[in-house]
Amino acid sequence: MTDTGTAVPPGSGDEVAGSVDPAGSASANTPAGGAPVEGAPTASSPVEGAPIASSPVEGAPAASSSAAGSAAAGAPAESTPAASAPAASAPAASAPAASAPAASAASAPFGSAKVSSGESAGAGATVSAPELRFGSGLADVPTSWDVRSSETVHATGRVISVRRDQVVPPAGGEAFTRDVVVHPGAVGVVALDENHRMLLVRQYRHPVGYRLLEPPAGLLDVQGEAYRLGAERELWEEAATKAGDWRVLVDAFTSPGLTTEAVRIFLARELSAADEVYDRLHEEADMETVWAPLEDVVKAALAGDLHNPLLVMGSLAAWAALHGEGFDALRPADSPWPAKDH
Repeated sequence: MTDTGTAVPPGSGDEVAGSVDPAGSASANTPAGGAPVEGAPTASSPVEGAPIASSPVEGAPAASSSAAGSAAAGAPAESTPAASAPAASAPAASAPAASAPAASAASAPFGSAKVSSGESAGAGATVSAPELRFGSGLADVPTSWDVRSSETVHATGRVISVRRDQVVPPAGGEAFTRDVVVHPGAVGVVALDENHRMLLVRQYRHPVGYRLLEPPAGLLDVQGEAYRLGAERELWEEAATKAGDWRVLVDAFTSPGLTTEAVRIFLARELSAADEVYDRLHEEADMETVWAPLEDVVKAALAGDLHNPLLVMGSLAAWAALHGEGFDALRPADSPWPAKDH
């Protein structure tokens, strides 16, 4: 490849590695004075990352050792004309370097050519490079594989049950067994005041042995209750607060490899104190209420100091909306929830 360095007159004292003398010969290693620059690459010590004669560029014509050595020194080999045997470090236009994707694939992060998957997929197998998706192309797809058998192996009679399914892959592979925790779903509320402070409660969580800071949240355990009404109920029960403006922040599956639990996190604004206070029991009996700037909540979540998933998802979503298109661009509070209702 042609050196793009600036030509420097010999003897000026400004010659550096990579300059080109008037005769056009490469002077990458030696300034005009003749003494090699300390640490500069030499023909026997190629630049790190550049192809060398003993390891030619994948797909490029192999050069003989004499030709490769002569090319490194800046002159073609005596026995091989430069035109018919390009140096290994300068692949021909028809054989691009493997590390440089073709122009048609330049927009994709890893190119679009298929690459050999080696031992993982068997000899000769190919794997397509990742697709690059934008906008509406980013969406989960509802899919249901056949279930050969299904049984409830544990029923608590309270919140959850455990179902055991034998699943058949669509390609006709071997059936496999999955235990599924059946869950009614939940809602959470990111409640922000006019100063973008977030309303939190601190609640003891026995399974993990922590008192967690959390947004008001709870189960969708009232039959037929609208999702927004469930969120309003939880905000009142846990924080004695009501809101005048409601939006949908984010929908999520909490652990889709294990449970059917789906959660919807609402944004609530225009806050005011409720007229009545709910009589809390059990873990909720000694809950404390906390106000914290949204920015500080986000920082604490990123620092690993806050762990409740609804708090982490909700605070980050609220921060992104606040510094993106704004809260008014969020979905209406009564938007469909296909992930829960499918």
